Amino acid sequence: MSALTFEEAAEYERLVEELGRFDPETAPAAGLESLGYDDDKGWFVGRRAA
Repeated sequence: MSALTFEEAAEYERLVEELGRFDPETAPAAGLESLGYDDDKGWFVGRRAA
């Protein structure tokens, strides 16, 4: 994983807080694999788990 800028890190924290219940341990059960970053869109909830 590449290093995050201060702004990216702050946006990540904001998104995690906004999502509230997002938890890497339980996200696959909800069909979510990860949080990811897109230069155009900012942070997003990542690919669907298989």
